[in-house]
Amino acid sequence: MSSNPPPLRSPRDTDAPKTGNLATLVCYDSVLRTGWIFKTESVIMPAFLDLVAGPGWIRGCLLVVNRFGQSIPPALFARRLARLSRKKHALAVWTTMMAVPFLALAGIWSVVGRSPPEGMAHLFLLLYGVFSCCHGLTQISYATLQAKLLPVRLRGRLMLISVPCGSVFAVGFALWLMGTWLDRDDGGFARIFGFTGICFLVAGALSLLLREPADPPAVASRRRRHPLTEAYGVLRGDRNFRHLAIVVMLTAIGTVLFPHYQALARQRLQLAGDNLMVWVVVQNAALGVFGLLLGWVV
Repeated sequence: MSSNPPPLRSPRDTDAPKTGNLATLVCYDSVLRTGWIFKTESVIMPAFLDLVAGPGWIRGCLLVVNRFGQSIPPALFARRLARLSRKKHALAVWTTMMAVPFLALAGIWSVVGRSPPEGMAHLFLLLYGVFSCCHGLTQISYATLQAKLLPVRLRGRLMLISVPCGSVFAVGFALWLMGTWLDRDDGGFARIFGFTGICFLVAGALSLLLREPADPPAVASRRRRHPLTEAYGVLRGDRNFRHLAIVVMLTAIGTVLFPHYQALARQRLQLAGDNLMVWVVVQNAALGVFGLLLGWVV
């Protein structure tokens, strides 16, 4: 008996999908980060809430809503995501859905921007809550897809390339557009929200270019526990996970204060609205340098 050996593939054939996906993910990250700089939770979003609301406690709700969207919806969606044969479709859907609240806000603000109604702050928090849920689902889809498509050695390279490149594009567009928009009578938020939504739409379309092999059909488990029950079981049984959870909780407590810094600076230092652009530029430039160093280490 003789059996034909499987055809040998050259390293170029083997690495081509990986390097192609790496380039696509870099483009995806860069476009997403460019839109993100125009909706920074620590600067732009709380400044908008200050314009339409006023009380500091409403501003403080911003990151609470954000953290809820990044925790509960992904936990509930994880099992369904695991059963999908191609995860890129979930990434495309949820990235595109991230654009919808901002495009809606852009349309609303273009109409009521010079005389916002009393309920504008509540409407904004509602739409921002929808965005936060979509963002949490995007994050889990992205992390799952990255682990599937890229070997470990390429994940650090992805951060090494995408974070600095994304920061360069984001800072460039902010310097070009944001200052002029913030000087408008209505704060320029219609254009800011619209640009953010367009960037998320483009990122969603880019995710469909990923070359992802289909997964085999998942075998359904006979015993199905609620995802939150499973999460509690891990928290109770894994000591290292509990330590990690404490670190994350302490970090989250610190980040909840971020939206108040811009209000404090504008009130105490009498800074104008165009300083918002300087703050987001510095923040994203620092993130680019941090990503360069961390990507090199990983």
